[in-house]
Amino acid sequence: RQPLPSTYRLEGDARLITNTLGAYGLIFGGDEQEQTGYAFVVFPTEQAYVITRQDADGTWTTLEDEDYTPIINPGTATNRLRVDRIGSSIHAYVNDVLVATWDDDSYMGTGLYFGLIAYSYQEGAVDARFDNFSACQTALSSPLFVDDFSVSGRWYEADHGWGRFSYQEGEYEILIRNTD
Repeated sequence: RQPLPSTYRLEGDARLITNTLGAYGLIFGGDEQEQTGYAFVVFPTEQAYVITRQDADGTWTTLEDEDYTPIINPGTATNRLRVDRIGSSIHAYVNDVLVATWDDDSYMGTGLYFGLIAYSYQEGAVDARFDNFSACQTALSSPLFVDDFSVSGRWYEADHGWGRFSYQEGEYEILIRNTD
């Protein structure tokens, strides 16, 4: 176990071995003695994620509610998870795409710990696998996110009748059909 610096990046690959309901993620900013810290958890079956904080009294607070994103690979496919902690700012990524930014200064600073987490539902056991994990110091010396829209699938794509969100020849299009 290594304590974290005040700014850091955690990243690694995770996947489920079977298509059972389950979740996996990264724990960060943790204090084992106080039993406090954060969790960034991915639910591949639902293609959703959540960011939570555990306080010393044992309560869990949801910072970023369970949000769906097609960026998360479903089933047993591998997902690359990443958390950047810069001051009070938490930046969560899945497959190199920023999915959430949150500001919370409850547990930050030097010397906190990190880890991996897996959850099973009431249906039984879950087998989560992790690979290529790293923890390093980071700083905002470069942009958080750059996209030239040459790769589709990073942004929302749908046609709702009233509007369309799509990739068109290397550009991202938002087409609003209704005047309101």
